[in-house]
Amino acid sequence: MGFLFFVIYLFFEILVSYLFIQIFTPLGFFLESVVTAIIGILLLRDFSISMLWDIQLVVNREITPEEFISIGILRFVGAIFLIMPGILTDILGAIFQFPWTGQWFASHFLKSPTSTHTHFHHSNGSDIIDAEIVEDEDKLPKKPLK
Repeated sequence: MGFLFFVIYLFFEILVSYLFIQIFTPLGFFLESVVTAIIGILLLRDFSISMLWDIQLVVNREITPEEFISIGILRFVGAIFLIMPGILTDILGAIFQFPWTGQWFASHFLKSPTSTHTHFHHSNGSDIIDAEIVEDEDKLPKKPLK
């Protein structure tokens, strides 16, 4: 199955590159490959700085830990895609640099457990107790600073 996806990707990559070369000439394709590779290398070099900004967002509770992980992974993969030659990989690499792609990925594929269901079954025929425990940090009592 993975090989099929690779063949489909390769077909579209060659098609889009061919169309790009027809419009912008082979020199334009070469320059685009060099420029995006340099951008990808610079993004990888400054990856730790962008991660520090994202850590600050997690600390301020502006993003969830799942979003932090997916944003970091997608930025890293996007920088690698920018280094690789090809128009489709450059488009994906550029899209992966935006934080909203990581947030979308986290919300659709990484579900955080916000509630727990507990079921108690008693063998003596009594009723079943169904409880849902939801953590809501805003309603927890604040501890005074000493």
